[in-house]
Amino acid sequence: GNPLRHRVEHATLCPPDCLQVLAKSGIIAVIQPQFILSDAWLPLRLGDRMRDAYVFGDMHTAGVRLALSSDAPVEIIDPQACLAAAIQGDAGRRGTQLTSDSAISAYTLASDLAIEEAKSHLLARDSDKAALKIKTATEIWPTNPKLEEFRTLVNNSGGVVTARNDFDRLLSEGNYREIAKRQYELAPAIQGDATREDAFKQIMENLQKIEAALGKASEFSRIGQNYGAWEQLADIREQFPDDPKLGRELELLAPKVADFTLALDKARQFENRTPKQTGSSLTWYLKARNIHPQSDQAEKGIQRLLDEILPEK
Repeated sequence: GNPLRHRVEHATLCPPDCLQVLAKSGIIAVIQPQFILSDAWLPLRLGDRMRDAYVFGDMHTAGVRLALSSDAPVEIIDPQACLAAAIQGDAGRRGTQLTSDSAISAYTLASDLAIEEAKSHLLARDSDKAALKIKTATEIWPTNPKLEEFRTLVNNSGGVVTARNDFDRLLSEGNYREIAKRQYELAPAIQGDATREDAFKQIMENLQKIEAALGKASEFSRIGQNYGAWEQLADIREQFPDDPKLGRELELLAPKVADFTLALDKARQFENRTPKQTGSSLTWYLKARNIHPQSDQAEKGIQRLLDEILPEK
């Protein structure tokens, strides 16, 4: 369940209609029995409404989930005093006393809740808040078996933190291939962090695109279409200029397509000059298309120049 569940702190005043609402909702009522002794001023403040104060027994009978609290440091942390106050209740008023079993159950629930909050803070990488909550849980119930579960989580979280830090470092370095290589280690470590999860998802999608292009290029090369293979990779290289595997494959193809890439480079150089040398650029684009008739890059360059020379009316 969610450790950050709803609860009412200082549930001191609880009239009958509130009892039913709390019982049906499952909201936890956190009570401080020691206030019965320290809040001597309360009857003067509440008057007739005092009948609805400290009705811990009625709350328990109605099915309200109770958790005992000392409210330290306002009150001292004294489990025995807290339990005694809960069992004794407000002397002379019915419905204010808890049985010893129900008082102990409510007190241990408070410890369990503190441990759950500590776990939540630990997973959110807020170790200071986690330490405060686990200190509270230990003070309430030093032998709570769930404290051992928390210790195990702390021991295991070291690896999670390391993996998360590795992910951040690799992301900042742009080492996406290493992230993909370690995806089954890193993905669980960043689970629940929307920003990191979005970055991870984008990396995996980008690498899938690159691998798909590499696969198509490999097929082109297999049937002797090195120009098509190079252009397949060159197109996607514009989107992902830093991918090392993509760069290596282009380097391997470079000697096999040197005449084609030279023609494209010449065409672009003339096209980008000031003033633009349209005729020379068009000549080189046509030469590139002659070398590789299926070239999209050459065709786009030719069409771009023709649109300038022969604009539509």
